[in-house]
Amino acid sequence: MHTHIAVAIAAMLAATPAMAADPETQQDCADRWLEAEEAGIVYGVGMVDGRPTASVDEETFMAVDFATKTGFADTLNCAVAGPGKMLASIDFVSNRTNKRLARWTPGRGLVVD
Repeated sequence: MHTHIAVAIAAMLAATPAMAADPETQQDCADRWLEAEEAGIVYGVGMVDGRPTASVDEETFMAVDFATKTGFADTLNCAVAGPGKMLASIDFVSNRTNKRLARWTPGRGLVVD
C-alpha cells in the first residue's frame, strides 16, 4: 500500500464524536477499527503478556502525526471498553518485527518509543 494512501486512511481512526451528529457508540468504534483492519493498517488485536496489543503497519503508524496515533488508542478503547471508558494500557507493535512502537496508558497517554 502506498504510504500517502495509508496515512489518509489512518486519519479515519482519529475521528472524534464531535464530527457526528449523534454520540459515538461502541459499535461505531468497532466498525472504524475493522475498516482499518480491512485497509491493512491494523493487523489484529490480542493479549500479549496480559496487555492488549495491536499489531499495526509500522510505516503508516510512524508516518502519521501524534494526534492520529492517539486516535488509534481512542478508537480501540472505545471499541473494546465502550465510549468514555478506558483499558488499563495498550501496546502498539510493528506487524513486521513485533517491536513495540508505542504504549498508551490513562495516566500518561500515548508514549511513542
